[in-house]
Amino acid sequence: MNRSADIKTGDFMYGRKQKLLVILVFVLTTLLALFLFMKMENRKHWNIFCEKKVAFELVAELTVDAVSSAYCHRDDLYSALLSEDLKKTEIIRSKILADHPYIDFVNFEKSSPSGMKRMHRIYTVNNRLCADFRIFDDDGSSTLDAWTMTVGLNSRRILSDIQGIGKFSFSPHGSVYGHFFGVKVFKRLPDLRFYHFLASLFLGFFFAFWTRKSLCGISGFFYRSRGLKKLITIFEHAERYSANHSRNVAAIAEKLGAGFGLRRKSLKDLKIAALFHDIGKIAVPVSILNKKGSLSTEEFEIVKRHTADSAQIIQDFEELAHLSDYIRYHHEKMDGSGYPSGLKGEEIPLFSRIIAVADIFEALVGDRPYREPMDPHKALRMMETEMSLDPVVLNILRENFEAVLKILKIKELFPVSA
Repeated sequence: MNRSADIKTGDFMYGRKQKLLVILVFVLTTLLALFLFMKMENRKHWNIFCEKKVAFELVAELTVDAVSSAYCHRDDLYSALLSEDLKKTEIIRSKILADHPYIDFVNFEKSSPSGMKRMHRIYTVNNRLCADFRIFDDDGSSTLDAWTMTVGLNSRRILSDIQGIGKFSFSPHGSVYGHFFGVKVFKRLPDLRFYHFLASLFLGFFFAFWTRKSLCGISGFFYRSRGLKKLITIFEHAERYSANHSRNVAAIAEKLGAGFGLRRKSLKDLKIAALFHDIGKIAVPVSILNKKGSLSTEEFEIVKRHTADSAQIIQDFEELAHLSDYIRYHHEKMDGSGYPSGLKGEEIPLFSRIIAVADIFEALVGDRPYREPMDPHKALRMMETEMSLDPVVLNILRENFEAVLKILKIKELFPVSA
């Protein structure tokens, strides 16, 4: 009796320790991932800062050089200041401001430029970028030692032009990140983004499940657990209009694979590859995923990376590594116009061709924030006539059209087209 009680107590304690260890692994992995993401972002921001610093200082120096050669080595300004012709100097001041948008004030001061070793110097006063100039005549043989020209450089405008809506600002925001010519620069955006937290959660969940599997001796693949399915929902929650997209694509791909003659393990592998085909989108900013309207070239390049990211994530799991290429090439086209490798025809794995058809069809007939769902019959005709997809797979889709519509639960939404 006592032995029985001891066994039950031991089982209870062992189970509780397992749970605590799994939780600890999840927390530590998530925090470590966040720390690494922050390190990566800091390095990326620093590289960007260095690039902007070089560009900023180059623009400032070119502006100052242009003003020096155009106005400070001319008899016009030399004689105007020598004779103290205020009207003429005012005309020159107006012309400098009109010709150089990065200059916002021009002053002429009666002060000796003796401390200047060069023809001009750039300096900072109260976080304001200025430049002093010595005045010469046309041939540079005479200098006007009693006068100095001072201009103020519009730092904000220079920074805005070289970075657009960028990560750095001259407005105080947190601690000083660095200096451009002595002007204090502040970082505008935080280090971590929403997708960093999603990726960290993914890593935390994965290592927690891996630990649980190892400790408990659970056989089978981790993707059978309900926990991972919930994790997929977390990833897709960032784009709520396609929360069921991966599951729908997996179901359609399974139906098409069965029509192709796949059975058992092959069919299961196809379904799993389709289920995880877009998991790499956890690294794509939500603002791009949910953008209304067409993507810019830069944004589209970011989206295109999800195929490689998805494949890499799957590659890291021993049980699923053999599916990585099917996921990597699901955006290839039969005519070679797809990405990431521009494969053609039979070069594209069969599973990738099947996933491509399932993915595009679900995307066309599904509800999206940027458009209404398309009539399924019209979508199929478009895929057959306007897209370079595998004609054999498209034929299987047509043969199983009603069953696919039933999977998507949209059979009654559109009338059958002639």
